[in-house]
Amino acid sequence: MTLYKVFIKRVLDFLAALIGLVIISPLFLVLSICLFIVNNGHPFVYQERTGKNGNIFTIIKFKTM
Repeated sequence: MTLYKVFIKRVLDFLAALIGLVIISPLFLVLSICLFIVNNGHPFVYQERTGKNGNIFTIIKFKTM
């Protein structure tokens, strides 16, 4: 692939992800409110994970189970 095609693909992937996030963000808001009410507290769980080259990072997940 040429550099031009790689750049266009990257821009289109970013725009598709951004549009998808904007579309489902109201669902995330409703889910957060419901989880806050049901769990009597924070609707998120923070976990440490090991990434590439052994780097530790924190992932944020909904408490859905």
